[in-house]
Amino acid sequence: MKQSDGLRKLQLGDGYLAQTGWLRSLGRRNAVDKDGQPIPWFTYPSIAFLQRRVRHEMHVFEWGLGSSTLWWAKTVSKVVSVEHDRRWIEYISKHLKGMPIEIHHIVLKYDGEYSQKIHDYKGLHIIAIDGRDRINCAKHASASLRHDGVIIWDNTERPAYLPGIQHLNELGFRQLDFVGMGPMVANIWQTSVFYRDGNCLGL
Repeated sequence: MKQSDGLRKLQLGDGYLAQTGWLRSLGRRNAVDKDGQPIPWFTYPSIAFLQRRVRHEMHVFEWGLGSSTLWWAKTVSKVVSVEHDRRWIEYISKHLKGMPIEIHHIVLKYDGEYSQKIHDYKGLHIIAIDGRDRINCAKHASASLRHDGVIIWDNTERPAYLPGIQHLNELGFRQLDFVGMGPMVANIWQTSVFYRDGNCLGL
């Protein structure tokens, strides 16, 4: 393909950036797909993977409220979200009325109630680590998973998260990395799925 053809496709909305919704997300400054619907602020390869494998009967716990919450709420049967920023909760909650979501505002204290709130829940299919205090969240996460549950961790390319990743590896979780672009920003990052044999995503 000639360079001019690629530029023409971008301008006409036929290229990758339009098909993934990146152009629309950039304009809206929010994580949305090409139709303007909320999607997680994960890498596009990981979103495509989850869209094919997440089922309605699943229960999800996430650290970090946002566009992913809106997507989970339309995709699974129950979502529990922990968020430290009360103003952000007030803003997002306007879009969550009538949805199967349980939100907890917890003031951030490292290895405090924020990361440990998950112990109030058992039998989770998916745990998403996309908020604060991520290493301690990872250390507390596995006890609340079903035997076939998985952990989704965004930004695992960051060296600072290595201790938490090593903890999951030592517990027997394997790591599948999805590297690429995601909504709104032009840089490349990594979203990872941590899984064991017989997991609910069929890995």
